[in-house]
Amino acid sequence: MRYHAKPYTHKIRSDHRFPGRNDLCELCPEVFYGSMGFAKFFGPQQTVLLHRVLISGAFAVPLLFMLGCFLWQHRKKRTLSNIPLACLKLSLVVFYNFLDIPYLYLFYTSSFVSLIAITYFMKENTNDATAIN
Repeated sequence: MRYHAKPYTHKIRSDHRFPGRNDLCELCPEVFYGSMGFAKFFGPQQTVLLHRVLISGAFAVPLLFMLGCFLWQHRKKRTLSNIPLACLKLSLVVFYNFLDIPYLYLFYTSSFVSLIAITYFMKENTNDATAIN
């Protein structure tokens, strides 16, 4: 007997509701509107628009930034070695700022990525300075 996988048939309706989010907005609206992200500007009624902006922005903003950096790099004949890290940082910032459930600890992820990058580059610069002396 051979197993045949069924095709994915779930379709997202325009009036879809995610469990937990609307309950949170109805039970405690000050949590939703007092969050650090941009979801408070959309409100609970515009969840579909918020999710479309979140997904498209998380891909489009870093992609446009990367294309701009490569065009600038080609025109100025300089090398930019930190473009992938900057694109990762941009996608994290856009993604976490458009989340609809405002857990504050999620906003720390972008800061921790920055701290790790700074630590790495400071360590690299310290090794280069000791190698010169």
